[in-house]
Amino acid sequence: AFATLRVSDLPLLDAIAAESIANMRQFGPQELSNPAWAFANLLYVNAPLLHALASKAITTLRSGSTQNLTNTVWAFAQIKFKNNTLFNSLAKEVIANLSAFRPRDISSTAWSYARCEMRDDHLLDAIAAAALSKMNEFEGRPQEISNLVWAEALLDMRHCPLLDALSSAAMRTISAPYSTQELTNLSWSYASLKVCNEPLLQALASE
Repeated sequence: AFATLRVSDLPLLDAIAAESIANMRQFGPQELSNPAWAFANLLYVNAPLLHALASKAITTLRSGSTQNLTNTVWAFAQIKFKNNTLFNSLAKEVIANLSAFRPRDISSTAWSYARCEMRDDHLLDAIAAAALSKMNEFEGRPQEISNLVWAEALLDMRHCPLLDALSSAAMRTISAPYSTQELTNLSWSYASLKVCNEPLLQALASE
């Protein structure tokens, strides 16, 4: 509730963190992902808590839901908690569950690894294939399109079929309510990857 309302009370958060660490052994996938997401949403960084959550995530998330998994990946990325063991373990779980991912889950995961500058080619190849198989579901989803293209650019990945498909999807939905940040991300990403798509660039420039 505090995270949803963006209410940050440091003494309270410290107390919740201490209580969470004390009870970490009892945490299941949801009990793990919920506080991780909440603390990250408030940009609350507590090193002992993060290490405890990371250790628990490695052994727990395989039995959780897709939402538990993607929320946890996003949470650690949001505060840029770079832990190779954790992200390698999460990547395996993501690949194993990609068939159940929605466009939001796919783009959020790609964004998370890009934000932490964690380039896992096996994971990103799997994400690209999953996105292509569900490209019709990306229609009318500006945030998902821009986040996925941004991740490709930041990690210098060049999945050309995916980039072409995302470009086409963006063109077909350019009249959708793209935010300034989303338009900027799309323009920067295609330019950074040196992918010249004149119709898309002209459409973006006109927005």
